[in-house]
Amino acid sequence: MITLSIGIPTYQRPALLKRLITSIIDQKEISEYNIEILIGDDSPKSVYTDIEDVISMLPANVSLKYEHHIPSKGQNENVGYLIEKAKGEYFCLMHDDDYFLEESISTLLREAQKNLNCIVFGKQLFFSNEYDYKSSDKVNDDFKRSASFKGKQKDSVAMAMLQQCPNDGFILPTTSAKSLGSRPASIIGTACDFDFALRAAAIEKLGFYFIDQYTTVYAISDESVTNSHENNAGERKLKILYEFGTDKTHPKTFHEILKTDLSMVISHYILVKNYIEAKKYLFSLKNIFNYLWYKPVTYLQILKVLF
Repeated sequence: MITLSIGIPTYQRPALLKRLITSIIDQKEISEYNIEILIGDDSPKSVYTDIEDVISMLPANVSLKYEHHIPSKGQNENVGYLIEKAKGEYFCLMHDDDYFLEESISTLLREAQKNLNCIVFGKQLFFSNEYDYKSSDKVNDDFKRSASFKGKQKDSVAMAMLQQCPNDGFILPTTSAKSLGSRPASIIGTACDFDFALRAAAIEKLGFYFIDQYTTVYAISDESVTNSHENNAGERKLKILYEFGTDKTHPKTFHEILKTDLSMVISHYILVKNYIEAKKYLFSLKNIFNYLWYKPVTYLQILKVLF
């Protein structure tokens, strides 16, 4: 049987971790595969005893390996550790607050087996107290996850730049995941998911295969990285794009990204009081004429960095 390794970095959320594990063992076709669940726990206090009851429910073809990290590794190194430990033919990353929808694992694996050397993924369903299909449809559409993009993409680098691959719930060959690993926070900050997908396309030359159906639930909470003031993903994303020369290899896509993201990057620098970087982007004539002059927020940002 095909073996899938599911890597789960976790931090002080045992109830949500149990929900994720339960979503794995509740899959209807779970008996068709061998599943290896790998948990890297960065919590100050081990959460193992909190999840023992769900571990006792694991079927024979599902194994679970748990490691409590003292000191904590941090998100990026934790992900790298889980990839390193994976023994399955395929690897899937899942954050502890998200979970699988019914039959999604078998759906993802079937397409992964048919589409070799691809990252395979579906749509994310947003959840905050209840499922939000309207917002989910809009966000998925914004990230090119809609019917018109179904199947294998023509240019996986462009799709990685546009973040078509979600932050988790994707499946790829474990050999490719190990080759990529996870780069340290000192280089990529909190943009680990974006960095991984772009390197998968640019370095490993993996294709992107999109399944036009909801496969995972993306939970929104006050504790999520998305809502954290420590989130520097937008700023690091821009640096990563320059690092891989996408401004030259994919200028049209790069231009579209700057139109939406540059103001956010400048706001991040202002928030962390890095006015030197903020001024560098704000007072670039190229940026002003191409991306900033028509946005009211630009003039508020100029006032903030000058006064």
